[in-house]
Amino acid sequence: DAADWSGLPGEIRSITEGQIADSLPSTHGASLRLFLNYLRRQWRGRILLIGIQIKARGFMDPMSAEVKGAVRSLEQWIIRAFPLQEALD
Repeated sequence: DAADWSGLPGEIRSITEGQIADSLPSTHGASLRLFLNYLRRQWRGRILLIGIQIKARGFMDPMSAEVKGAVRSLEQWIIRAFPLQEALD
């Protein structure tokens, strides 16, 4: 998820539910809490929410190069951590 904790653009962090609850009220924050509640009802495993620090907050602002780089890095980490072939076996 895109997040804003005043970090460096593209910084990646795990985010707790408490950190979502402590953020300023917004429709996005509320929907994220609802999504987490839904996952908890459907999934008994551990849920990890990963946030990427945004660069710009404006409506319809394009994704920055820093955030795109973080997405690619995270994608590669997930691919290495959870190889598809092992998941299919």
